[in-house]
Amino acid sequence: MPGNAYIYAHWISRQYLDTVQKGGHAYLDLMREQPCHKLLNSHEELVGPWDVANDWISTQWMPLAIS
Repeated sequence: MPGNAYIYAHWISRQYLDTVQKGGHAYLDLMREQPCHKLLNSHEELVGPWDVANDWISTQWMPLAIS
């Protein structure tokens, strides 16, 4: 992929911890398959809070994303 390429993660509707985890793992897989090291996370169509997943993102997802 070109150096300026990125994966666009478009989250819509209400998200729960399990849906964020499933989506998060899917984006990690996609980032490895492409390979692409940039992810643009769009929350513009989310309904409700996102903070239900903050702990999981910071302690589980982020370390996997940077490895």
